[in-house]
Amino acid sequence: VPVYGEDVLSERQCQNWFSKFRTGNFDLKDAPRSGRPIKADDEKIKALVEQTVASNINCLTDNYNLKYCMTLPSVDQKDAHRKDSKTYWWLE
Repeated sequence: VPVYGEDVLSERQCQNWFSKFRTGNFDLKDAPRSGRPIKADDEKIKALVEQTVASNINCLTDNYNLKYCMTLPSVDQKDAHRKDSKTYWWLE
């Protein structure tokens, strides 16, 4: 593999393609499969994330008696108590 790098196909994938082409199937697109669909409704996901964020912020502001609290996605517990933290911004 060092000659071709890390992006080379595996031997098994080459065998799968060879078998597929040998039967006359030259379609390069993935065939539909049974099971759970992988398509997602972006708007539903966005609404859920916004709802969850709003819920978490409300919980924080209620529990700690703050007027406003905005958190960034990466939470580092050791910095949670610092007002100048990069993790939490406290707005009072």
